[in-house]
This record gives sequence, structure tokens and C-alpha cells, in this order.
Amino acid sequence: MLRFVKQVRDPVLGWIRLTEGEVRLIDCCAFIQRLRYVMQLGLAHLVYPTAKHTRFDHCLGVMHLATKMFQSLLDQPVFRQNMSKLLDVLGLRDQKISGLLQHVRVAALLHDVGHYPFSHSLDNFLAPLLYEALVRDPELQADLKLTNDSVEVLRILSYGLTVAKEHEWITYFLLTRNSDLIRCISESMPELDLNVIKDILFIDMFSRLCKVNFKKVNYVPDLERVEKYARDDVVLIRLVSSIISSSLDTDRIDYMLRDLYFTGASVSTNITLSDVERILSNIYVTQDKDGQVVVVFDEKARVCLEGFVIARYNLYKWVYLHHKVTLMTTLMRQLYTLLLSNVRMLLDEPLVKKHIEDLALFSTGVIDCKRVLELTDSYVYTMLSICYDKLVKVLGKTGQYVLDSLLYRRPCFKSLWKRDFEFENVLNSTAATEPSVFNKKVGILIYESSKTPSIMFSLQEAFKTRLINEIMLALRTGLVSDEATRRCLERLAEYIDREFTSIIMLGYACFEPDVSIAIASGSENIVDLMELSPLVKAVREAWERSPKLFVYVNSEELKSLCENCDEKELLETLRRCAILALESAVRDVIHAHMKAHAHPHPKA
Repeated sequence: MLRFVKQVRDPVLGWIRLTEGEVRLIDCCAFIQRLRYVMQLGLAHLVYPTAKHTRFDHCLGVMHLATKMFQSLLDQPVFRQNMSKLLDVLGLRDQKISGLLQHVRVAALLHDVGHYPFSHSLDNFLAPLLYEALVRDPELQADLKLTNDSVEVLRILSYGLTVAKEHEWITYFLLTRNSDLIRCISESMPELDLNVIKDILFIDMFSRLCKVNFKKVNYVPDLERVEKYARDDVVLIRLVSSIISSSLDTDRIDYMLRDLYFTGASVSTNITLSDVERILSNIYVTQDKDGQVVVVFDEKARVCLEGFVIARYNLYKWVYLHHKVTLMTTLMRQLYTLLLSNVRMLLDEPLVKKHIEDLALFSTGVIDCKRVLELTDSYVYTMLSICYDKLVKVLGKTGQYVLDSLLYRRPCFKSLWKRDFEFENVLNSTAATEPSVFNKKVGILIYESSKTPSIMFSLQEAFKTRLINEIMLALRTGLVSDEATRRCLERLAEYIDREFTSIIMLGYACFEPDVSIAIASGSENIVDLMELSPLVKAVREAWERSPKLFVYVNSEELKSLCENCDEKELLETLRRCAILALESAVRDVIHAHMKAHAHPHPKA
């Protein structure tokens, strides 16, 4: 339906074809070109050296797969029957089906332009820190040359994580508020309607905002337009949106295939491009029991879908939540926490000040096309290297450990448990909670922290207090027999109280391992794959037993504190105390969070 003029060779998907307008847009747009220098997997390349593929590669792949899924949907009578109405709703009747496909492709291409450097490492984390720094120090707004509008957008971002992820909000603000990006799109592809692009990408976000009576129309002007859609119109738009954002969408398919390939985790994993083609060729568009038009998969693709679920589990287990990848993510978050906590003392360092300015401007969607190219992984590494001495002076001992770990890959922090059996052994021998029950509570906290980042700061403080108490209790009750080890633990408790993050770090990573896949089974009966497949149930059970939180100990500091002690007894005691402290801290924070939400706060 579209005329392609260029092909890009891709090691994962084969040949990715581009139209003339897409080539112009990609080549002229700094916001798209920036993605060449933002790693898809953040800091995972410090563990998996070949994991250096980028957000740019991924966006091209999503665009390619979105075309395949769109064409599969067109084969479905229900989709074709609703096509005329869908084109009318989106104002694309003159452009016809090819015009809609072009909008889907560009939406896929642009869907990740709002990612910070290091991708998900700072997602749902950085904007609240920026806003908190501005609230704590009102003069900072003038120092960073931020307008009142930008501060308000940061506030919306900070409180809007319950509605959409941070990078989704930033993508929206860039497509709405950034004159450079909007001009580049309109000049490269004048036939595109930016409202259609935004509807495809953000229809779910718009619907949620309408439900919570969000009134900041100046900052989300599309709400006035979207509120005029009939309920059936929104359903049809969601059908197209599901190509890029749903339980099994082209975004997930591409990052799975790409991440498996570049990390080497594809070994022993049952998912290939041919499996994906089988899945996409068995899409159904039908009506559910409520009369909603939905996308489901034919049971013929069940084996391939099971492979998808297994591969997804392996990626989360062995890559995204690898204990060292989680450590590197934790260190990067710790670095930005320190930077923004000490921003007043860093304003005389031009590169650091400019970087924080750029982050704020990017977050609010108003950064220009030249400065945006400096928000890349490599630029941040360069800035940290140049400003190393000043940063160490301001950020202290913890800052130096963090910088050395990130710049030189010298992580002195070691996890108290790495494998599942290590975690289960210490939990079973120490705490009253069964691993799957404990992990469920942890999962709730991590999920809630993606919407309210302060939860993890609360957990860290609660854990610190509980850990000191558990160490002192172990000493009082005579659980430690070696006298040198007892002295070491006494010194450790004092050190934790003074400089917690320079010797202990609590690491986690946000995760979405569960995936709901609708299967058309039998006589068009729609069921979840979980109900049909014992294999998928087993994957869920395996996931429920895997650790989601890691406690890291600074081995260098521990060695300097402890001389001539029984190292084995020391680490065993520390593991036991850490698990007990975690169990109590998780319970405390969940209780406090539930209590706080018993009386809802006013809408943002």
C-alpha cells in the first residue's frame, strides 16, 4: 500500500523498508537521531558486552513489525468492516487505508523519543527528583532558566505516573510543545496529522485523564478533542493503538527478539522470527462477550505464544533482573539522587548545570534540536569523566564509589544473594514468610513505586533502621560466636547509621513479567492463555519464587571494617539480618502506603 524507496539491513528482522517521507523525517530529525546514542538496555552492556543496540534500532524494528501486524488485521472481516468508520473518526478518509498505515508506522517510529539517557534506568524516577529539587530550592528555577510552565509540567509529570509512564508523558510533551520536532515532522511529511499520531500512541492515557477529571488543558490540549469521541470511536482507535501498545504488541515483540539476540540470551529460548510470523498470521479481530472489538490469537499459534512467554521470562530473569544489571541501574539512580540533592553546590560546574537544565527542558518537551543531542549515554559518561574531581568532592564517599563503578566498571558492591536457591535458602531458614508470598509483597511495592517513586526511598529508610536493629539483636542474643566477628558487626552497625549508602544498597528493577494473551479457543470462546497452558502457569510460578530485591554490600568498606574475623559467619549473619530487616521493612511500607491511600489526595 505504500511506496518504499530505501531498505535497511537489520540482523534481527531482515530488511526494513522505508518510504521517501520516512527517510526525510529520520535524516532531518535530531530527536530521532538522538536515539542512535541511547542504549536500548541502559546499563546492561556492562554485564552483557554486546548489548549495545539502541533505541533507534528498536524504533525501526517496531515500525517494521507494526506494518506486518496492520496487514494481518486487514485480513480480518471485522477490522475491514469498521475501517470506513475508523477513517472518518481519525479524519483520514481522503488518505484511505494507506494513510492510516503511514500514521501507524510514524507513531511506531516516534514512540520512544521521550526516553532519558540510559533508557528505563531513569524512567519513572528522574522527573519527581527534578521537581522535588525545585520545591526544596525555589531559587533553582531561575538558576536553571525554567519558565513557570516548565515547572508546572514537571509537577504534572511527577504526579501523573499513575496515568502513564514517564517516557510516555515526555514523548507526549515533545509532540505537543516542541516547535522544532513539530516543524520537522510537518516539513518532512506534510500529509501527516499529528493528532492521529497522538491518538494512536496515547488514547489510553487520554482516557485515563478524562476519567480522573484532569483539567490542565493548557498542557494536554488533546483532551478537549478526545472528549468528543463516542465510546465506540475510542474502541476503534484502541484497536489500532494495540498494534504498538498492548499485552502482545510490536513494541514487546521487537525488544524481545532484539534483546535476546544482542545479549546472547536467545540460547535455550524458544522464540524466533518465524515464531513471530506465525503469531502475527494468526491474529483474530472479534467481539468479546461485552460487544467490544478485541484482538485475539488463534489457538493454532499456541505453541509459539508459549515460546513467547518463556522467552519473556528468561529475558526478565537473566537480563533485566540480573543481579549485576540491577546493581548498575541502582548505582545510576543513586548518582542522580546525589546530583539533584546537591545541585546547589554543583551550579558552578558548567557541564553539570547545563546537563540538569537539559534534563528539565527535555522532560517538559521544550528542549531545542541542538541541545537534545547532548542527552545521550556517551555524553553523560563524558561529562562525569570531565567533572569527576568536582563530583567526588561534592558527592562524598558514596559518590566516588558510584562513579568508579559506572565509569570503570569496578563495582565493589556485591549481592548477598544471586541465585534463586541462595535467596530461598536464607528466606526459608530465617523469615516466617514463604518465598512466593514475600515476593508478591515486594512485587506490589515495586509496581506502586513506578507510580510513586518515593515509596522506594521510604523502603530504604525503613530497611536501614530495621537492619541496624537486627544486627544488634543478633549480637545481644549470642547468635555470633566469634569475638572478632562480633566487633566487626558492632562497627558495621555504627557505620550503617552514619553512611548507609556507602556500604549498603538496596537494588530493584521495575518489571512486567505477566502477559495476558487472549486465545480464540473452540467455537470462538475467548480465554486467557494462562487458563489453557500448564506451561505458562509454570512460568508464572517460577517467576513468583525469584528474588525481586537485592541487598548489595560494599566489599571494600566491609574489608576495612573487619579484620581477622570469620568471613563466612559474618556474611551468613549479614544475610540473615538483611532478610529479616527486608521482611519487616516491606511490611511497614505497605502498611503505611495503604494507610496513606485510605484518604485519597486531591487530583493533580
